[in-house]
Formats: sequence, C-alpha cells, structure tokens
Amino acid sequence: MSAHRTTAVRLTAKGKERDLTRVTPVEYLELTPKQVRECTEVYMGDIGLQKIRGFEKLKNLECVWLNNNKLKYINNLDTNFRIKVLYAQYNEICSLKGSLGVMKFLETLDLSHNNLRDLEKLLTYLEKYNFLKYLNLKGNPCCEEPDYRLHVIHKVPSVHVL
Repeated sequence: MSAHRTTAVRLTAKGKERDLTRVTPVEYLELTPKQVRECTEVYMGDIGLQKIRGFEKLKNLECVWLNNNKLKYINNLDTNFRIKVLYAQYNEICSLKGSLGVMKFLETLDLSHNNLRDLEKLLTYLEKYNFLKYLNLKGNPCCEEPDYRLHVIHKVPSVHVL
C-alpha cells in the first residue's frame, strides 16, 4: 500500500520581485510536472490578485486560498472540479457566476467580506451543493436581508456552520 502524499504550494510576495497580480501558480513556483500532478493545495492570498488564471494544469486541487485579493469573480477554475475547500474572503466578489458551479464536492466556502447582495440569487447557486458543511457570508450586504440565516438553512440544509 502506498501512502497518499499531499503537496501544497504557497505564493507570497516575499523573496520574489515579480508582479503577482497576473501570475500563475505553476509559473511562479517553477513546479516540476510531478509537483503539478501531486499538488492538492494552493495559497494565493494577500498578493493583490485581480484575476484567476493558470490553474488548468493543477487538476488535483482540493483546497485553494484566494483571500485578501481584489477578485470580483471566481472564474477560470473550471478544470478544478475536485476543490473541496475555497477561501475567498476579503475580495470584491459580487456574483457567484463562474467556476463555482463545477465544484460539486465543495465542503467549505468562505466568501466573507465581499460584495454579495441578492440573497435569493445567491441561494440558487448555493442550494446545489450537497456536501457544503461550512459557509461564511459574514460582512456581505446579503446578510442584512430579513431572515437571512433562516433562508440559508432552509435552502442549503447540508450546512452545519453558518
């Protein structure tokens, strides 16, 4: 029996003098083909990222940190359907349109402190996640809508922590 190894990569601005707002994880870290195949986690937080790109080769990703950037949408992750954990808090996300629809196995979704407004529209996306256990929407305008928590619990019954 072989042991399952998890490979994680972390992109940070420290030590590299490059514009990280448009960089891909594979380019930046100069990953070998084996590392690309084995990579299951990527941290791209706090780098001023404005657009997600270059994740196509990282087909085994399960956990992605995109927090504290300038993202307006979660897109260009269509080939990363294995993602179970997505941290995208403190961005400028205003819609769930895009790649979230392919992440059928999502268990943790943190979209706190973004610009998500229309709760009814958000719930049409969120109710499709059968495995979603942890959902954080704190700090979004949608949380100010009447009976916000009751609506989410009703439409997304798999959520244990809201």
